[in-house]
Amino acid sequence: MLLTFISNQSKSILLLSLSILALAQSCKTEYVDFPYNEIESFSIEDPAGNPLHASIVGDKIMVYWPPLVEQPETVTPTIAISERASIQPASGTPVSIASNEPINYTVTAQDGTKKTYTLVFNYNQPILIANITDQQYVTGDIDYTYAFFRVSGQNIITDSLQTVAYLVDKDGMERKLNLATIKSTMITFSRSKATDPAPGLYRIKLVSGKYTVLTDQFEVVLLQPN
Repeated sequence: MLLTFISNQSKSILLLSLSILALAQSCKTEYVDFPYNEIESFSIEDPAGNPLHASIVGDKIMVYWPPLVEQPETVTPTIAISERASIQPASGTPVSIASNEPINYTVTAQDGTKKTYTLVFNYNQPILIANITDQQYVTGDIDYTYAFFRVSGQNIITDSLQTVAYLVDKDGMERKLNLATIKSTMITFSRSKATDPAPGLYRIKLVSGKYTVLTDQFEVVLLQPN
C-alpha cells in the first residue's frame, strides 16, 4: 500500500512538472516579435533653439528650414520610432546636409524587417529680387575706394558665403565682384582700381542662396577730362 502511495505521488509530481513545462512553452509562443518599423516623429532645432518638426510622407522625412536664416552644415535630429525598433543613424547623431548625398535612415523592427526613410531638407528661401540702381557708371575716377556698383533688391541673404556677384560683359564673360556692403535690400561692390572696369555695357549676376538673378544692362563710361 505504501508503494502504491509513493507511486501515485510520483505520478502526481510528474504530471505537475509536465503541466508547468507545457504552460511555460505556451507562454513563450504568446510573445511574437513586433513588426513595427515606423518613424513616429522627427525634429531638429533652428539657430534660436526652436524645434522644427518634420512631416513624414511615405518614406520621406520633409524638413522645412525658415527663410533668410543661414542654413547649417549639420543638424542633430531628435527621432521617435516604433516600440522595440531601432534606427540608424540613431537619434541625437549629427548628420551633414552640406553635400548632395542622400541622407537615409533605416528603422529595424524587432522581427528584423526594415524600412528606409530619406531626409529631404527644404530651404524656404523667398524669391530673390535685384535691380541695378543706376544706368550709368563712370570709370577713371581716382576716388575708387567707395562702393561703386549698387544693387537694390529684396530677400538678399546677408551671408557673404551664400551671396556672391559677378560682372557680366556684353560677350557673357564673368568676373567676380568685390563685396563692399550687404543688406537684405541693398548690396554694393567696390573696385580694385580707378580704371576698373573698362568702358562698356554690363550686367550684374547676383547669386544668393539657391536663386540667381541678372540685373538690367547698364553702361560704364570713361571719365572725361575737364
